[in-house]
Amino acid sequence: MVVTIENELQKTSMASLFQWSDNVFPAEGKRYEWALAQKHIVAWHGKAPMAHLGIGDYIIKGVAAHQVIGVGKVVVRPEWQGRDIPRALFTRLHEQYAAHVHTLFCPDRLVGYYERHGYELYHGDFTVVQGDSWVGMPEFNFMYHGQIDLGSSIRVPGRPW
Repeated sequence: MVVTIENELQKTSMASLFQWSDNVFPAEGKRYEWALAQKHIVAWHGKAPMAHLGIGDYIIKGVAAHQVIGVGKVVVRPEWQGRDIPRALFTRLHEQYAAHVHTLFCPDRLVGYYERHGYELYHGDFTVVQGDSWVGMPEFNFMYHGQIDLGSSIRVPGRPW
């Protein structure tokens, strides 16, 4: 397995990773507008992608404004699931961007999964921009990795990552 950081993925690679996204991405998130990945961390088996983790920079405002790296679209092709491949993706992310705070949104059923990758559950309130409004996302938890004082309330002045 080779893990790379890509600025863009070829269309054929994306198709092979995401053609079955309805079975992978949480249904809870389908009603929200999400930011797009700026970079991709990909695990390859030869020339075929096995798994993907998208990342992008954005700002959160809590005690202070912080630029963070958002994590999204963590997917593993079905035939490669159960082999701990996401650990390699998260290791590459945390090593490559060690000085940054990493954040993600996940439903309750995935909190334990992300805790095993070093993420902590944020216990305050959070709101994000959707269209022209600030909204909460009750179906999701906000999680973070890294040293940061978020305070009791955070705002994401843009689409969530």
